[in-house]
Amino acid sequence: MRFNTEIRSNTLVITKELQEYLSNSDNKIISLEIKPLGNKRTYYQNRFYWKLVQIISDEIGENIEDTHSILRYKFLGQIKKEIYGIELSELPSTQKLSVKEFNVYLENVIKFAKDYLNIKIDYEEYG
Repeated sequence: MRFNTEIRSNTLVITKELQEYLSNSDNKIISLEIKPLGNKRTYYQNRFYWKLVQIISDEIGENIEDTHSILRYKFLGQIKKEIYGIELSELPSTQKLSVKEFNVYLENVIKFAKDYLNIKIDYEEYG
């Protein structure tokens, strides 16, 4: 079996799937390998992020894509460039963030949701 999870505050996060597997593995010897997943955000980060964006968008009355754009603007800023003498600005893509960068972005979004919108985040439900 393979499980993807993360380490938060120096603590291994035990997902529901991993907990279920472990509870059915009593008195068994297992091998555990821990290694970074790479530079792209994980499935769990992505699932959690889009659920969070949906909750925020419901709260502020915007559609999910506009909410995603608002969050990118607020926490990632704008990329300014000039093409053929025309100044352009665009929002950075969250898809290009490393796992570490996406974690920082996600923490900022969670803090914003909690502090400014009074949204309580249930990690168990989405993690």
